[in-house]
Amino acid sequence: MSQRRWAVGLLCLGLAAGCGDPELTFFPGAGVLYVAQQASILVTSGGDGSDLVESSLKLVDGEGTAFGAQELQATEVSGDETQFVVPAGIATGKGTLSVETSKGPSFSGEVGINRLMAMRDLSGKIWLLALTGSGAGAQFAEAKAGNFGTGFGQVAIGYEGRLLATTSRSSGELFLAWVDPGLKPSTPHTISTTETINDLLVTPNGVTLVATSGGVYYAPAPTQDPPVEPTLTLLNVGETVALAADPAGGKAAAVVDPGSSGNVALTILDLTMSPPLAVQTLSTTWSGGGHALSVAMSSDGKSIVLVDGTDDKLALFGDGQTTPTEQSFPSGESGAVAIAAAPDGSTFYVANKTSGNLSKVTVSAGAATFDSPLDLTSGSGAPVDVRASTSDEVVVLLEHDLVLLYDAGAKANTLKLTNLFADKVNGEVGGSLAIQP
Repeated sequence: MSQRRWAVGLLCLGLAAGCGDPELTFFPGAGVLYVAQQASILVTSGGDGSDLVESSLKLVDGEGTAFGAQELQATEVSGDETQFVVPAGIATGKGTLSVETSKGPSFSGEVGINRLMAMRDLSGKIWLLALTGSGAGAQFAEAKAGNFGTGFGQVAIGYEGRLLATTSRSSGELFLAWVDPGLKPSTPHTISTTETINDLLVTPNGVTLVATSGGVYYAPAPTQDPPVEPTLTLLNVGETVALAADPAGGKAAAVVDPGSSGNVALTILDLTMSPPLAVQTLSTTWSGGGHALSVAMSSDGKSIVLVDGTDDKLALFGDGQTTPTEQSFPSGESGAVAIAAAPDGSTFYVANKTSGNLSKVTVSAGAATFDSPLDLTSGSGAPVDVRASTSDEVVVLLEHDLVLLYDAGAKANTLKLTNLFADKVNGEVGGSLAIQP
């Protein structure tokens, strides 16, 4: 993956004579970083011949969490330059970057930290959007329809927020790209024009999984920039309609709907194998066929929640359970189209298209409890998708709006974006959403 260098003016905190006014410049742009960005601190003046001490590098986010040199993957390029990576899970907003030097002076300054989202609209355009902190968002970059195929498709981000995958259902194609303002697509891999692509997942270790009517396709992590055409291997697990993985990237759950020949089930895939190996099947009592199914796995990998938006049902697979706890959605919460897991390990959010709200489900002691739902009717259009970051930002995609939940879900805000969704009647219609961890 190509490096994105940046620099910013940092204040010299040392007392040594000749410290001067150090310059550390961003390439490209000003003092703003985004999750997964590869960046460099480069002293261009004012360092007085003193080398940077890469082990002292520290980035403190807006919530006061400090990320040290190891978490930042700090590497010495030269005495005047230290390279690092903005880590997943960092809070958005204003942060502070600091580094010491071998002769004593230290440098510190404020930087903005953004988390990027990818939204694919129904034309096939990919929009990169930035969460900038305090419930705000901004447009970051976009790729016109056709660069990643046309029409409806899924979009996913993983690999510590570095890798984007997207599909075009009409052409049966899969594209990969590194998350970057340029969004350079790989040569597409045509899966099949006779199979329906149902879901898409990029795991934390860079594996791409594509759920289709013919099974699950697997692609290993790319190594080039831009990625080359992905090589896919078919996992014969049956017609797969939804996917989820644990944040460690060790296992995935594939939702298999065999139609009238059997019951809806989960196939557990061991992602430590290459290609992944099906190691367990967990069945529901739901007869196959005609379901709108979505699935999510908790942050600790111990709970899997499957929802059916056709019959308004939920199935909870707890740690070690081979059969699920099944129940119906409460009255007034119907038409589930997507589910996302919060980072606390016990909370799940379900976007309901029919009732126009967001269910909050709490899992504890092998049972699922529905809290009061969040009304989404202030936004424009029905809910389409929901995603959550490891920093507890939850974003709901409506047909013509994005609603952000932040401060642990205590606050909600409809994001105001310059061009995207500006025309609520004739403008872009949301199709699929992904968010950096």
